[in-house]
Amino acid sequence: MRAGPGQRWLPLDAEEHYSVQPPGFVWAGTARLGPLPVARARDMYAEGTGWMLVKVASLWPVADTSGEQTDQAAMMRYLSEMIWFPSAFLAGNISFEAVDDSSARVTLTDHGRTATGTLFFDTEGKVTDFVAKRYRTPGASSPETWSTPVTGYGEFEGLRLPTRGKAIYKLPDADLEYINVTVTQLHYDTGAADQASAPAQEGAPDEGPGLGGEQVWDDR
Repeated sequence: MRAGPGQRWLPLDAEEHYSVQPPGFVWAGTARLGPLPVARARDMYAEGTGWMLVKVASLWPVADTSGEQTDQAAMMRYLSEMIWFPSAFLAGNISFEAVDDSSARVTLTDHGRTATGTLFFDTEGKVTDFVAKRYRTPGASSPETWSTPVTGYGEFEGLRLPTRGKAIYKLPDADLEYINVTVTQLHYDTGAADQASAPAQEGAPDEGPGLGGEQVWDDR
């Protein structure tokens, strides 16, 4: 992962927990420079609200964002990552509109807000990309075009799912590719007794029940 244009790439290990009903996620990542952790970050979406906190050396906050633009960015992230728990696309808060033979617009409705992006498919029906308008930084005047192409598939828990992908902002000057992900583990919690608790965050909104779906990935 890298922070912005011209910044160096850093290895990143992360773990993420998802909830389908209600929609939500909690993501925790650690960026390293050699063996040393140089930054830790938490990103989340719960009850219609997004929140991100980044600390250098786990001590000094360098980003602590919330508000409507963060809510939109987090909601859009959740919608794009539903490809890792695809049964969520069958829920009543999801709607589809066909664009052509290889793409469809998908809309998530949650807490009175909507997020819409376009899913692209290959001839076998596998997802190849998700494209939407998403806020990149707090205070931005408008959202940027955001793309999350899938670059590899594998099998987790009997399902053929994306295992590699990227995230790219289509900026006016040049594309900003800022993360390159490999999923290394994925586990589904199917019952209340089996559900794991999401990582606690000081000052964070209540994550809500059922944040039990788990995905582990890293940047290589």
